[in-house]
Amino acid sequence: AAIALVTGSPTLDVSLGTEQTVLNLFLQQSMRSAMSDEKQREPCKALLSRVIQNVSVEASYQALRIAMDYEMPEGLTVARKLLADDALPHTHFKQMALMTVFKLGTKEDLPQIEKLLDNKQVIGRVQMNKVIHELQMRDAALLAAVKLAGLKVEDYFAVTTDQLQGNPQAFFMNPRTIGFENDTKRDEAVKRYRDAQTAASEKK
Repeated sequence: AAIALVTGSPTLDVSLGTEQTVLNLFLQQSMRSAMSDEKQREPCKALLSRVIQNVSVEASYQALRIAMDYEMPEGLTVARKLLADDALPHTHFKQMALMTVFKLGTKEDLPQIEKLLDNKQVIGRVQMNKVIHELQMRDAALLAAVKLAGLKVEDYFAVTTDQLQGNPQAFFMNPRTIGFENDTKRDEAVKRYRDAQTAASEKK
């Protein structure tokens, strides 16, 4: 607990290794049990909240995974900072931020997400039956935007209702599931989303 308190302090310079060690503690079965216990839950959540809110960019990927596991809204603070940071060195940081917003976010996050609908950074590719499916940053952004806008995700992506109820990582990082075969299909999906948003706005 003392280490976690130190890691969660915004005034102390803590090494990446220490951050990762503390975050790993929250993945242990003993901590999961404590987070499920009525008497221990709130103190543990308060501790985790401090750690997440003061995590470094380098440790943010791991912190966001844990925030989603425990459905900690503090993860949104980290995710929103990453989405607004155009200097992130690796695409997977922003992808994890989109996944966090997908699970924990609200319509208020749409403006920031929509800025990524033109981001062509490639996250991954997979070939199946001689067809290449490519997952770009804008595809992950579209998935998050569709869900937060209250539209039916299944109308845009090959995701089942059961999958949507589970861990988003199961489909969020799968080019076959949320990627596209070509830009024509990708652009059509984005246009349908924007048309739906325009129609909804005109009804207000």
